[in-house]
Amino acid sequence: LAQRYNLRNIISAVKKAGFDFIHTQNKMKYEDLGKFYSKIEIFISIPYEAAGFNMVWLEAMASEVPYIIGTNAGIGEILPIYKIRDFDELRNILSKIKNEEIKPLKNLRRWIIKNKLTWEYHVKKLIKIYSEVQI
Repeated sequence: LAQRYNLRNIISAVKKAGFDFIHTQNKMKYEDLGKFYSKIEIFISIPYEAAGFNMVWLEAMASEVPYIIGTNAGIGEILPIYKIRDFDELRNILSKIKNEEIKPLKNLRRWIIKNKLTWEYHVKKLIKIYSEVQI
């Protein structure tokens, strides 16, 4: 129910700001994600407060999506994305993007690597931990 409410409000805010809206509806193949992210200008994911990690923000960051809008939910607290608390803020930030009052995000891949949020780093860390465990 919360997701449908968020989606209706996101669509309304996006259209009101004069942008086209695309919703993937979880039908996209993993191997097509890179192509999808490379075509979009603004990525919006507004999960409810109890949401977990929210990998989609990192996927958008790795693909250098110019504008990523999210919340402080899950990992959003530490990410360098445009954060909002409610749909009024979403409408406001979309208006600022449309009027070029705020700039696109830059060097997001570098930020991911610098902050060790890569699969490679965490796989190596897990392998090290498992290799040190005495059975």
